[in-house]
Amino acid sequence: MSRPCSIPQCPETAAGFGVLCNRHKAIRRRHGHPEQSGVTVQELAPYRKRVRLRMEKNQGNQAWSILAQRWEMVIDAAKAQEAEAQRGRAFVSHEREACQELVKLAREVAVDSLTETVLALFLMQEEQPRRFRSDAAFDAQLARRARALTDTNAGTYWDDQTKRMKRVYRDVAPRTLAAIAQHIKAAFGVAGLYVARLEQRENEQTKNQQAALTEALESLK
Repeated sequence: MSRPCSIPQCPETAAGFGVLCNRHKAIRRRHGHPEQSGVTVQELAPYRKRVRLRMEKNQGNQAWSILAQRWEMVIDAAKAQEAEAQRGRAFVSHEREACQELVKLAREVAVDSLTETVLALFLMQEEQPRRFRSDAAFDAQLARRARALTDTNAGTYWDDQTKRMKRVYRDVAPRTLAAIAQHIKAAFGVAGLYVARLEQRENEQTKNQQAALTEALESLK
């Protein structure tokens, strides 16, 4: 007997012995949650701009060099693990694949660009918590947007409907994606949370100042 997909308003039936239809199973695999949609370049752009402005305003701050050093430590560990694997030591497959992805990311993407992207996602999460359906969904978007910074993770195909080439990103296994996110958070997570909350405090201060100005103006005679 067929059963409906557990996602509200989904007209499809559940696949196999699970509670999700095939479409929502694919979404969960790609995005960390069956109801999570991917964060787009355009959607993240204003958050990246705000992070970039803060980085430019604080160019001499030691935080950026410390983050670069933390990222380098993550990459050194990933390279060491890959070297051990090459010598025949057994590793869990998704962890080894994650390390390979991290080394490729470090080789092809400047640390400033990665820092900007990661901090932007933390800022987005702080200001739009409902945009991410779960912690796993946030981690998936973090890893996907980081991987999207390198061209080697992308392919192209011809779309007959739009009559143009389209760009698509090659997916990795969900556990690989989660492992990539954990390594990235180990390097940048503390800074991501701090910058997001700093932005929030400054926004609140601005609102309070505007409210005080409005109140003062209304009392003018």
